Amino acid sequence: MLWQMGPVATGVLLLLVALSIASWAIILAKNQMLRQAENACQQFRQLLWQQDQLQQLQQRAQRDSSGNCPIARLCKIGCWELHRFPHNITRLRSMLQQAQALEMDRLQSHIATLATIGATAPFIGLFGTVLGMIHAFGQIGLQGQAHLAAVAPGIAEALIATAAGLFAAIPATAGFNILHSRFGRIQHRVYCLMEDFIALAQSRYDKDAHQQHENSRSKETCNSSDPLEKNGGIQ
Repeated sequence: MLWQMGPVATGVLLLLVALSIASWAIILAKNQMLRQAENACQQFRQLLWQQDQLQQLQQRAQRDSSGNCPIARLCKIGCWELHRFPHNITRLRSMLQQAQALEMDRLQSHIATLATIGATAPFIGLFGTVLGMIHAFGQIGLQGQAHLAAVAPGIAEALIATAAGLFAAIPATAGFNILHSRFGRIQHRVYCLMEDFIALAQSRYDKDAHQQHENSRSKETCNSSDPLEKNGGIQ
Protein backbone atom coordinates (compact mmCIF):
# COMPACT_ATOMS: atom_id res chain seq x y z
CA MET A 1 0.00 0.00 0.00
CA LEU A 2 2.81 2.41 0.84
CA TRP A 3 4.47 2.01 -2.55
CA GLN A 4 1.28 3.22 -4.22
CA MET A 5 1.43 6.61 -2.48
CA GLY A 6 2.31 9.70 -4.45
CA PRO A 7 5.62 11.53 -3.99
CA VAL A 8 4.08 14.35 -1.93
CA ALA A 9 2.23 11.96 0.36
CA THR A 10 5.38 9.87 0.73
CA GLY A 11 7.31 12.99 1.68
CA VAL A 12 4.68 13.87 4.28
CA LEU A 13 4.87 10.39 5.76
CA LEU A 14 8.67 10.43 5.89
CA LEU A 15 8.57 13.86 7.55
CA LEU A 16 6.23 12.56 10.25
CA VAL A 17 8.45 9.52 10.82
CA ALA A 18 11.48 11.82 11.16
CA LEU A 19 9.61 14.03 13.64
CA SER A 20 8.60 10.99 15.66
CA ILE A 21 12.19 9.71 15.80
CA ALA A 22 13.44 13.18 16.79
CA SER A 23 10.86 13.51 19.56
CA TRP A 24 11.72 10.12 21.03
CA ALA A 25 15.43 10.93 20.87
CA ILE A 26 14.83 14.20 22.76
CA ILE A 27 12.60 12.50 25.33
CA LEU A 28 15.11 9.76 26.10
CA ALA A 29 18.13 12.09 26.18
CA LYS A 30 16.47 14.75 28.32
CA ASN A 31 14.97 12.18 30.66
CA GLN A 32 18.43 10.82 31.40
CA MET A 33 19.91 14.31 31.75
CA LEU A 34 17.18 15.45 34.15
CA ARG A 35 17.53 12.28 36.22
CA GLN A 36 21.28 12.90 36.54
CA ALA A 37 20.63 16.52 37.50
CA GLU A 38 18.14 15.50 40.20
CA ASN A 39 20.55 13.00 41.74
CA ALA A 40 23.49 15.39 41.51
CA CYS A 41 21.54 18.22 43.11
CA GLN A 42 20.64 16.05 46.09
CA GLN A 43 24.17 14.69 46.48
CA PHE A 44 25.86 18.10 46.19
CA ARG A 45 23.47 19.61 48.69
CA GLN A 46 24.33 16.91 51.22
CA LEU A 47 28.05 17.43 50.65
CA LEU A 48 27.60 21.16 51.00
CA TRP A 49 26.55 20.89 54.64
CA GLN A 50 28.55 17.81 55.61
CA GLN A 51 31.95 19.26 54.73
CA ASP A 52 32.74 22.53 56.44
CA GLN A 53 35.88 23.12 54.37
CA LEU A 54 34.17 22.27 51.06
CA GLN A 55 37.05 20.00 50.11
CA GLN A 56 34.97 16.99 49.14
CA LEU A 57 32.42 19.18 47.38
CA GLN A 58 35.13 20.88 45.36
CA GLN A 59 36.74 17.58 44.39
CA ARG A 60 33.39 16.09 43.35
CA ALA A 61 32.50 19.19 41.32
CA GLN A 62 35.91 19.17 39.63
CA ARG A 63 35.50 15.51 38.70
CA ASP A 64 31.90 15.68 37.45
CA SER A 65 32.05 19.06 35.73
CA SER A 66 33.94 17.57 32.79
CA GLY A 67 30.88 15.47 31.98
CA ASN A 68 27.29 16.46 31.29
CA CYS A 69 26.38 17.57 34.80
CA PRO A 70 25.16 21.18 35.09
CA ILE A 71 24.98 20.99 38.90
CA ALA A 72 28.68 20.07 39.08
CA ARG A 73 29.62 23.00 36.85
CA LEU A 74 27.57 25.34 39.04
CA CYS A 75 29.25 24.10 42.23
CA LYS A 76 32.66 24.28 40.58
CA ILE A 77 32.13 27.96 39.79
CA GLY A 78 30.91 28.57 43.33
CA CYS A 79 33.94 26.89 44.90
CA TRP A 80 36.27 28.73 42.55
CA GLU A 81 34.77 32.13 43.36
CA LEU A 82 34.72 31.35 47.08
CA HIS A 83 38.41 30.44 46.91
CA ARG A 84 39.38 33.58 44.95
CA PHE A 85 37.14 36.07 46.78
CA PRO A 86 36.20 34.49 50.12
CA HIS A 87 34.78 37.72 51.54
CA ASN A 88 32.93 39.04 48.48
CA ILE A 89 29.45 37.59 48.91
CA THR A 90 27.92 39.97 46.36
CA ARG A 91 30.28 38.77 43.64
CA LEU A 92 29.65 35.14 44.60
CA ARG A 93 25.89 35.61 44.31
CA SER A 94 26.22 37.35 40.96
CA MET A 95 28.46 34.65 39.49
CA LEU A 96 26.23 31.87 40.78
CA GLN A 97 23.15 33.53 39.31
CA GLN A 98 24.84 33.86 35.93
CA ALA A 99 26.00 30.24 36.06
CA GLN A 100 22.54 29.10 37.11
CA ALA A 101 20.89 30.88 34.19
CA LEU A 102 23.39 29.40 31.73
CA GLU A 103 23.10 25.86 33.04
CA MET A 104 19.30 26.00 33.18
CA ASP A 105 19.24 27.14 29.56
CA ARG A 106 21.40 24.16 28.62
CA LEU A 107 19.23 21.81 30.64
CA GLN A 108 16.03 23.16 29.08
CA SER A 109 17.32 23.15 25.51
CA HIS A 110 15.28 21.18 22.95
CA ILE A 111 12.40 20.60 25.38
CA ALA A 112 10.37 23.27 23.59
CA THR A 113 10.98 21.35 20.38
CA LEU A 114 8.66 18.65 21.72
CA ALA A 115 5.87 21.21 22.05
CA THR A 116 6.47 22.33 18.47
CA ILE A 117 6.31 18.75 17.20
CA GLY A 118 3.19 18.04 19.24
CA ALA A 119 1.46 21.12 17.87
CA THR A 120 2.42 20.76 14.20
CA ALA A 121 2.43 16.98 13.63
CA PRO A 122 -1.40 16.62 13.59
CA PHE A 123 -1.70 19.34 10.96
CA ILE A 124 1.02 17.72 8.86
CA GLY A 125 -0.90 14.47 9.16
CA LEU A 126 -4.10 16.30 8.21
CA PHE A 127 -2.35 17.58 5.11
CA GLY A 128 -1.52 13.97 4.21
CA THR A 129 -5.14 13.05 4.86
CA VAL A 130 -6.31 15.70 2.41
CA LEU A 131 -3.85 14.42 -0.18
CA GLY A 132 -5.17 10.89 0.27
CA MET A 133 -8.79 12.00 -0.21
CA ILE A 134 -7.80 13.98 -3.30
CA HIS A 135 -6.16 10.84 -4.62
CA ALA A 136 -9.32 8.81 -3.91
CA PHE A 137 -11.62 11.29 -5.65
CA GLY A 138 -9.19 11.49 -8.57
CA GLN A 139 -9.44 7.74 -9.06
CA ILE A 140 -13.22 7.96 -8.99
CA GLY A 141 -13.09 10.60 -11.71
CA LEU A 142 -10.72 8.54 -13.83
CA GLN A 143 -12.69 5.30 -13.57
CA GLY A 144 -16.11 6.91 -13.61
CA GLN A 145 -17.44 4.85 -10.74
CA ALA A 146 -16.99 4.77 -6.98
CA HIS A 147 -16.23 1.13 -6.33
CA LEU A 148 -13.97 -0.01 -3.50
CA ALA A 149 -10.97 -0.82 -5.65
CA ALA A 150 -10.90 2.74 -6.91
CA VAL A 151 -11.11 4.57 -3.59
CA ALA A 152 -9.31 2.12 -1.30
CA PRO A 153 -5.72 3.29 -2.05
CA GLY A 154 -6.57 6.96 -1.48
CA ILE A 155 -8.51 6.27 1.73
CA ALA A 156 -5.69 4.06 3.05
CA GLU A 157 -3.22 6.80 2.24
CA ALA A 158 -5.34 9.31 4.16
CA LEU A 159 -5.69 7.03 7.19
CA ILE A 160 -1.96 6.25 7.27
CA ALA A 161 -1.13 9.96 7.23
CA THR A 162 -3.61 10.62 10.05
CA ALA A 163 -2.19 7.79 12.16
CA ALA A 164 1.38 8.93 11.52
CA GLY A 165 0.51 12.48 12.62
CA LEU A 166 -1.03 11.23 15.87
CA PHE A 167 1.85 8.81 16.43
CA ALA A 168 4.28 11.72 16.25
CA ALA A 169 2.17 14.25 18.18
CA ILE A 170 0.96 12.27 21.21
CA PRO A 171 4.38 11.16 22.59
CA ALA A 172 5.87 14.58 21.88
CA THR A 173 3.10 16.38 23.79
CA ALA A 174 3.19 13.95 26.71
CA GLY A 175 6.99 14.08 26.82
CA PHE A 176 6.98 17.88 26.84
CA ASN A 177 4.56 18.05 29.77
CA ILE A 178 6.48 15.50 31.81
CA LEU A 179 9.92 16.95 31.10
CA HIS A 180 8.78 20.53 31.64
CA SER A 181 7.33 19.60 35.03
CA ARG A 182 10.55 17.85 36.05
CA PHE A 183 12.61 20.79 34.85
CA GLY A 184 10.58 23.12 37.07
CA ARG A 185 11.32 20.98 40.12
CA ILE A 186 15.02 20.82 39.28
CA GLN A 187 15.15 24.57 38.75
CA HIS A 188 13.72 25.10 42.24
CA ARG A 189 16.21 22.64 43.74
CA VAL A 190 19.12 24.33 41.98
CA TYR A 191 17.95 27.67 43.35
CA CYS A 192 17.84 26.21 46.87
CA LEU A 193 21.32 24.74 46.35
CA MET A 194 22.61 28.14 45.25
CA GLU A 195 21.07 29.83 48.29
CA ASP A 196 22.56 27.17 50.57
CA PHE A 197 25.98 27.77 49.02
CA ILE A 198 25.66 31.52 49.57
CA ALA A 199 24.42 30.99 53.13
CA LEU A 200 27.40 28.76 53.90
CA ALA A 201 29.77 31.31 52.41
CA GLN A 202 28.12 34.05 54.48
CA SER A 203 28.44 32.00 57.66
CA ARG A 204 32.12 31.39 56.94
CA TYR A 205 32.62 35.10 56.30
CA ASP A 206 30.86 36.01 59.56
CA LYS A 207 32.94 33.45 61.42
CA ASP A 208 36.19 34.82 59.99
CA ALA A 209 35.11 38.40 60.72
CA HIS A 210 34.24 37.48 64.30
CA GLN A 211 37.58 35.73 64.72
CA GLN A 212 39.45 38.73 63.37
CA HIS A 213 37.50 41.00 65.70
CA GLU A 214 38.35 38.82 68.68
CA ASN A 215 42.02 38.76 67.70
CA SER A 216 42.12 42.53 67.35
CA ARG A 217 40.47 42.97 70.77
CA SER A 218 43.00 40.60 72.32
CA LYS A 219 45.86 42.58 70.81
CA GLU A 220 44.39 45.84 72.07
CA THR A 221 43.98 44.36 75.52
CA CYS A 222 47.58 43.18 75.54
CA ASN A 223 48.87 46.54 74.32
CA SER A 224 46.87 48.46 76.90
CA SER A 225 48.05 46.23 79.74
CA ASP A 226 51.79 46.54 78.94
CA PRO A 227 52.27 50.10 80.27
CA LEU A 228 50.56 49.18 83.52
CA GLU A 229 52.86 46.21 83.97
CA LYS A 230 55.87 48.39 83.29
CA ASN A 231 54.72 51.06 85.74
CA GLY A 232 54.08 48.42 88.34
CA GLY A 233 57.60 47.08 87.82
CA ILE A 234 59.17 50.57 88.32
CA GLN A 235 57.31 51.17 91.57
